[in-house]
Amino acid sequence: MQKKKKRYYSTTKRYAAWKHPHLFFRGILAIGRLVFPKHKTCWQEEPPPGEAAIYCANHAGAYGPVVMVTNFPRPFRPWVIDQVCFMKTFPAFSRMDFWHPKNPFSKGLFWVLSYLLAPLAKVIFCGVEAIPAHFNDNAHVTIQKSVQTLREGKNVVIFPENRTPYSEYNEDFSSGFVYVARRYYRKTGQCLRFYPVFACRFNHTIQVGKPTVFRPEADFAEERERIKNYLRDEMTRLGRAQGGPAEYDVADKPVL
Repeated sequence: MQKKKKRYYSTTKRYAAWKHPHLFFRGILAIGRLVFPKHKTCWQEEPPPGEAAIYCANHAGAYGPVVMVTNFPRPFRPWVIDQVCFMKTFPAFSRMDFWHPKNPFSKGLFWVLSYLLAPLAKVIFCGVEAIPAHFNDNAHVTIQKSVQTLREGKNVVIFPENRTPYSEYNEDFSSGFVYVARRYYRKTGQCLRFYPVFACRFNHTIQVGKPTVFRPEADFAEERERIKNYLRDEMTRLGRAQGGPAEYDVADKPVL
């Protein structure tokens, strides 16, 4: 019987099989590893051999994703917001989310730049085999591809902060990613582990905390909240333990 090919995400088609990353992407990755500081991964609890898991990492602008792609020692596919992944939607989203021009000249400059960067974004996100994170009726595609990735023995990395102020080292979390654990349990009968991760620019480390495990017998709404709160609070704890400068200004805001 012919073995079914793995079908991964592409910015050209919804799914496509890539035997090797694009040569241009491999060049970008090699340069990134040369110019970006080497980060040591510090584990509080090593994962069981051969077991795929979800790692929830801090964003810190582009710092967290770049550190994970260039330094994290385990194979993974990251969630990336869907508007960034596709060439058709990248220009408009980048102008709305990345840049905030204050005069007509800079507005025109960033308009041109957004279209010039779209092909580069395509190469990068295909190269990292990004899973497009949909927050609409296509959310089931994100869950489906995440479960498929985990069943193939590859980890998933998520950046779940939602821009709501929380602590000096991370923002509050969304909890939709926990749906992956429920679907994974229904497909495999296995309980998924979630690891908190803090990429620390102060001492150039990737701090990985102790995991929490999905409990299928619990009320799902309560379990979503429990997992989200645990990972969020552990991320804060990992950041504070390194003693570096704050990532966020939380003056006059409640802090854990």
